[in-house]
Amino acid sequence: MEYYSSLDASQLDSERPTLFEIISANQLESLLSPSLRYILVHYASKYPRYLLKLNNYFDEINLVFRSFIEWYFLNYWQATFTENFYGLKRVNQTLLSQGNYNGSKLAQLVPSMIEETRKLTSLQKIVSIFEVSGVSFLSEKLNYCYEVWYTKYITNQLKTHESLSKKENIKIQIKRKFVEIYPYLQSGYRLANLITTLMYLSGASKSPTILTYLFKINFSRLSQYDYDKNEPKQDTKQNFGEKTNKVAPPTTIEYILNLLDTKVRHPSWKLTKLVLGTFFPVAIFTLKFLEWWNSSGFSSKLLKNQGNTLTFTLPPPLALTSALCQEKKLKQHQYNKKEKRKAYKSGKLCPLCKKEMTNPAIIETGYVFDYSCIYNYLEKSHIIVSKKKAEVRNEEEEEEEDSSISDIDEVGIDTKSEKTETVIDINKGGRCPITGRKLLGCKWNPLTNEWQIDGIREKMDSENSSLQAIKFDRDNITLEILDQLVLPYFTKYIPITSIDDAFQAVKSMQVRGAPAIAIVGAFSVVVDVHNSLKSKTSETKTVHDLKQSLDYLIKSRPTAVNLANALNDIEAILAKFSKTEPVTKEIYKLIYEYATKLYDDDLANNYKIGENGLNYMVESLKKENFKGPFSVITICNTGSLATSGHGTALGIIRSTYQHLNEVTSNEDFYLDHIYPCETRPYNQGAKLTTYELDYDEIPFTLICDNMVSSLIQTLSNGKEIHGKSSPVKFIIVGADRIVKNGDTANKIGTFQLAAIANFFNATENSNIKFIVAAPRTTIDLKTNSGAGIKIEERPHNELTTLVGPILNESEVGNKVTVGIATPGITVWNPAFDVTPHTLIDAIITEYPKAFIKNKKGEYNLSEYQK
Repeated sequence: MEYYSSLDASQLDSERPTLFEIISANQLESLLSPSLRYILVHYASKYPRYLLKLNNYFDEINLVFRSFIEWYFLNYWQATFTENFYGLKRVNQTLLSQGNYNGSKLAQLVPSMIEETRKLTSLQKIVSIFEVSGVSFLSEKLNYCYEVWYTKYITNQLKTHESLSKKENIKIQIKRKFVEIYPYLQSGYRLANLITTLMYLSGASKSPTILTYLFKINFSRLSQYDYDKNEPKQDTKQNFGEKTNKVAPPTTIEYILNLLDTKVRHPSWKLTKLVLGTFFPVAIFTLKFLEWWNSSGFSSKLLKNQGNTLTFTLPPPLALTSALCQEKKLKQHQYNKKEKRKAYKSGKLCPLCKKEMTNPAIIETGYVFDYSCIYNYLEKSHIIVSKKKAEVRNEEEEEEEDSSISDIDEVGIDTKSEKTETVIDINKGGRCPITGRKLLGCKWNPLTNEWQIDGIREKMDSENSSLQAIKFDRDNITLEILDQLVLPYFTKYIPITSIDDAFQAVKSMQVRGAPAIAIVGAFSVVVDVHNSLKSKTSETKTVHDLKQSLDYLIKSRPTAVNLANALNDIEAILAKFSKTEPVTKEIYKLIYEYATKLYDDDLANNYKIGENGLNYMVESLKKENFKGPFSVITICNTGSLATSGHGTALGIIRSTYQHLNEVTSNEDFYLDHIYPCETRPYNQGAKLTTYELDYDEIPFTLICDNMVSSLIQTLSNGKEIHGKSSPVKFIIVGADRIVKNGDTANKIGTFQLAAIANFFNATENSNIKFIVAAPRTTIDLKTNSGAGIKIEERPHNELTTLVGPILNESEVGNKVTVGIATPGITVWNPAFDVTPHTLIDAIITEYPKAFIKNKKGEYNLSEYQK
């Protein structure tokens, strides 16, 4: 920091500052706004009730504040704040500013005459303020408009139409022209600045930027005259005997105002040197160091390298018996000959590591894992379970049964621990400690020496026991989806034979949930191409035809980014081939492999999301030192019916309930109750989420969307609701799109939940964590903020009518539509809303680490790509 160089007399003759000094001033200028924003965000998180609105309008407030500061410095120092910090100033381009008058010649002239001649005009001051404060503000706003309108431009949404008014068509034309012209204007401005900078370097100009060049503003160093002019004059002592005019002493208020005016206009040089010479540089260096530390990932790499030294030796497994090394396919259910149940649909791949198994190990449900993976998983998760086989033999065969148990223990699946020991009776139900799935009544058959399925729960038929929303036959290439419009009263699967069928199913919400929509979309392409190749009568599809079909399908649900990502990936496969080339078996094979991998990865990732969410919740409760039961609120449906299985937000609830409730735990807290919102107007929470929770026997109570505030307040006061009084500690939701800054689009009503949680945290001394759970495919790094998300608007009749079957005492009748609103009224029915990232505590994905905000209150979602 060369602030004091201008005080040196040897430097006073040097009029023209170096480019380094000007760039240093600009760099310091660029740090001021982020620093102020950081301070405001920090206090807004503590006092959102008072500062949240200020944070939302930071750019405008900062513009006014900075303009005032720069106006002050330009008036008294003819320089901006940062230029004054480096001992620079702006002067009017006069004859004295030309090259004929160097430093030595100027020194011979009267200083006051020189400075009065080179004093900035009012217009030049306004231009200087605009260059420092206004250009960055205007650029940021224009960039935002360009990003929003460019998305609409490339998707053909900015088109004039006869049905629109003349004024609306003019607006659309202006937006189109702006999108087309703005990149050139921005490039032209930067090029002009580059040219003027080169002219400044060559000595051809004393103006380093285009605006200062056009308005004849030059840069110079502060002169001794500038310091003398602003230095407070010392009072001279009165000579003895000299007569003076006596003036009444100033009042206390006048004295304070005069003192403040003197300190502001003429600050102490010692104080200036201390603040600007020591404190300010150290503060700037600290901010830059923290910025590098957070963005470079150096700290995480360092911790990772330290953790790599922690290793352990795996005990050598013994040879497995033929009974334990069964094939993937289980025996056919004795009550359903047609149904074949597989241990895992990935064939010979381990569900955990996704690699081919070299040493398979079977567990009670018939699910097979690689021994090393299952051992590491149990050790890492601290899930130590002692297995007990079904009591299918009498007491005389107990010794033989104990021998069989020891065989499994030797493989390493059953390990006893003093901390945790749970006995699972297979005949009485329970859950698999690895997958979290319901035990399907498996029992050991001593005659065949094999595991067999004994029965299914009576409340669910065999077809619906797994709650599969999507059924894709990989052998026959057929696709069926569970019609979620008739749940929970009927179980009906509808076939999807083409891309058109998938479009209608997604549009009508027969299938829903961002991950499930993407999977159905990908599988529908596979089925469509397969049927086209198989049919001899239909015309041969070209790559161009298939791309058009993909563009059509993506319009069925524009808000859900998963569908767009999946279809874009398929388009990337098609891009390798010519547009006029027919769709061949080679192309079909590539699409098939992609779609099946998408399904398998989604299923595996859902279990990882459940585990990661569990870990985050446990850590949060421990940090708070919370003890006892707690409750969770969720909205819409984010379970098996919205994904390939297990679920995202509901998957976290399943994993948490399983770990803290059904498996013996040493934790001082447990999940006591779930409160699903009905999720108007389509009631996915009432129809689907309650359906899944009831099946899994997780205690819950259905509430309306407008009951959340009253529910939290009632439970916080210790009052009971149907015998339950555990406070709400978490609100867990899914996501249809998460953009770059963390803003999240999800089912309408999600923003309301986040705002309610924020209110209780700020005013009622609560600590409710708002968690978003979604696979990484839901993250959209191309969209900077939630303002760029297109929100789907649903038909008005979904809000003005109710659709459902007539319920009698003994049977379920036909479906009818009932009106609940005045006919012909205007209705606004958005399907989604956008929750600001400032209200989100954590974003949980399959990535091992939960995404939380940094000290600036911002998310770094690009880290998931590493």
